[in-house]
Amino acid sequence: MSVLGPELVTNGDFDDATGWTEEFNWAASGGIADGKAHYLRTNTIGDGVDCIYSSVSVVNGHTYQVSFDITAVSGASITPILAGVTGTMRSTVGTHTETIIAGSSERITLRGSGSYEDTASIDDVVVKEIGIPTEIEEAIFYILRWDPTVSGLISSRIYPEIIPQNTLLPAVYYTQIAGPRQHTLAATDDMVPSRWQLTVVADTYTELRGISDALRGVLDSYSGTVGTVVIQCSHMINENDLMDVQPGTDKLRRYIKAIDFHIWYND
Repeated sequence: MSVLGPELVTNGDFDDATGWTEEFNWAASGGIADGKAHYLRTNTIGDGVDCIYSSVSVVNGHTYQVSFDITAVSGASITPILAGVTGTMRSTVGTHTETIIAGSSERITLRGSGSYEDTASIDDVVVKEIGIPTEIEEAIFYILRWDPTVSGLISSRIYPEIIPQNTLLPAVYYTQIAGPRQHTLAATDDMVPSRWQLTVVADTYTELRGISDALRGVLDSYSGTVGTVVIQCSHMINENDLMDVQPGTDKLRRYIKAIDFHIWYND
């Protein structure tokens, strides 16, 4: 389940220079060309020389996923800045992704730095709002996906009902076991005492245990508001190991653990 909003950057793949403003040390290297933006650290230093930027419509205090590619680099570093909030300095080739809570301006900036004649080229600048959960399923995904311990172990491999075929392991899927609605003579109570099962699938028991501990650490005794979903309380109530045995043998193919939680939330 994705909780990312639509792409907010216009021309983030640098088809041309449309929408971008290049300060001196970007323009000095030829600027935007060949589908990339190129940075060259010159002898010109100071404010107003090291940035390339474009307008984006973001909301102060909202959370966004920011990513960009460094396609080539020699000595230089690139730092993303979203709406005045500075992200992490990067200096290696690859795709760099992080979460930034936007400030009060409406601009995505890539700031170069380095020593004289250091260079870098960038591509595929992406800004997407991390969506506001409105359903309990989205809230569970959001809590797990953006917990640094859980995401460090399984990234975004968190799925409803079933893990898609050929998915890299380890991964987790979640299933609603029960969600009774309480009634009174006056109306339906909006408090739902639901039960959810998180199933961890891993190649080794060590991975299985580590991920299970991380899930328990996040959801056991959790309470809070996630988007518009108010979770009053969450408690782990059970866990058990399952077996996935290679047919015709006694060899385990995968290690599996099912963990049950009671989650009380306002519908």
